[in-house]
Amino acid sequence: MAFEIEKKFLLKPFNIENFLKKAGLNYKSFDISQFYILDSNTPIRIRKVGKKYFLTIKKGEGLIREEFEREITKDEFENILSNHKDICSLYKTRYKVKIGKKNYEIDRFEKWLKGLFFLEVEFKEKREAKYFDIDKRFKQFILEDVTEDKRFSNFFLAKNQNIPSLQKCEKILNIEEIAPLCSTKEASKTILHSLFRRAEYYKEKILSSEDDIENLHQLRVSLRKMLVFLKEFKEFFQKEWYTAIYFHTKEIMSLTNKKRDIDVLLSNFDEYLLHLPPSMKNYLKDFKNRLQEIQQKEQNSILRFFKSDKFKNIKNLIDSISFTAKANFPIIVTSYKIITKREKKIFLLAKSITKNTPAYKYHELRIQFKRIRYLLEFFSHFYHKRETQTFIKNCKNIQDILGRHQDLEVQRDHIKEFLKERDFPFDTILSVGKLIGDMEFEELKQRKLFRKLYKKLSKKLKSSIIF
Repeated sequence: MAFEIEKKFLLKPFNIENFLKKAGLNYKSFDISQFYILDSNTPIRIRKVGKKYFLTIKKGEGLIREEFEREITKDEFENILSNHKDICSLYKTRYKVKIGKKNYEIDRFEKWLKGLFFLEVEFKEKREAKYFDIDKRFKQFILEDVTEDKRFSNFFLAKNQNIPSLQKCEKILNIEEIAPLCSTKEASKTILHSLFRRAEYYKEKILSSEDDIENLHQLRVSLRKMLVFLKEFKEFFQKEWYTAIYFHTKEIMSLTNKKRDIDVLLSNFDEYLLHLPPSMKNYLKDFKNRLQEIQQKEQNSILRFFKSDKFKNIKNLIDSISFTAKANFPIIVTSYKIITKREKKIFLLAKSITKNTPAYKYHELRIQFKRIRYLLEFFSHFYHKRETQTFIKNCKNIQDILGRHQDLEVQRDHIKEFLKERDFPFDTILSVGKLIGDMEFEELKQRKLFRKLYKKLSKKLKSSIIF
């Protein structure tokens, strides 16, 4: 047997190919399917590397290990798999890069290990490994040297189906302070507590008779972020707990929907009037008064709800979160898996959008942008700072455009509904009809703005080192 001297580093998730291209580094890549035979005295590894097959036996742990390896045929490989029942596996893509005299091997794992990245470097002698200084281009991605941590060996990962978390954040109160290697369980508690505290703050401002529409808006933003986080991380929560908290949070959002829509409509009302001829403006006073009556009625309903104990139900649930076993994975691994999945969905949906696409599709896309933006805001300190901030900014701009588009759509529907509730004079109905037509024209402008901005963003996404 030969000795293998190797250092292993746990990396932040990133787009390896785009990074290597931007860094001007040549590389070779190939897929690896790796299997461990457990029903033998010494664990045997067989794997397919590109189009070749190998059998390997390793002994020892840490920096220096004994290794025996030989190439086998495809038939031998398949026979070994078929003749053993106790087998565990993992799948990854390996990128080999030569820098100076050193070979850097970067592994990007797939399937249940997606989001896990390693960098491995082999050495001829122990002293060389001890004084090794990693290339500065890779330093920005290093999370931890896990050479001596057997839990990060491929064998342990495959056998235990667990990625250990290495940092604690039980006492962390702010989202920005969450460490990348703390567990998804601890990070989730911090995020939900932080968002609910913010929602409670604005609830108290509303109850203290501060009828500022911004207070309700900010409360809704906090609860909306909670809903996004809950939905995206659903697999990490116990089903009954998730169903309960999602229902209570959604109940508040539903209760406040109409008030928020009327707040936006009335805040934009004077702007809409600018599009009408002077002769029509006077006919809309009665219509505006009716909107203000409904606004006050909705405000009273919200106040009654906030004075009840129902809001406390959410806090009680957050204090008693129940998780699945997957929640022990490091938050940086689980968040990256979720964020990249959301980015792919946005890309596919946006490709099908045209100026004639139904409004609900634009709204669906807006929700997707909102979700990925919130996720990146939660975890932006884990990834490449400049690229993450730029992407968040672009998401916000697109979200504003699509939000304006959605507001116009919803407000037109509300206006049509209000017209049915009461017998308005003919001149008022005529004026409102002109207003609706102007709003439809403004919607078309927002659609055009979106397509223009997304075209620029999609180019950046293709070369991003985040996704």
